Amino acid sequence: MKYDVYLSPRAKKQYKRFDAHIRHKIRTELLELEEDPSEKGSLLQGFSPGLRYIKIFHAAIQYRAVYDMAKDKKEVLVILRPVNLKKVT
Repeated sequence: MKYDVYLSPRAKKQYKRFDAHIRHKIRTELLELEEDPSEKGSLLQGFSPGLRYIKIFHAAIQYRAVYDMAKDKKEVLVILRPVNLKKVT
């Protein structure tokens, strides 16, 4: 059974502001979470045990999609954030 993947309200706003090619890359990565999110990502270290993340690279920018799974409901909630910004010369 597939998981339903949801973006947090803040992630939705961020997603809408991205260029189309970046949105496509993020969407492709997030759709892979539908199958088995526990296999796809890595455990987030630190203050939030149980959260997982995947890294999404595009050009010189790395984005991190942090997510939490509700196994009983088969849902995944995703938060997007840029990790580092490098100037391309």
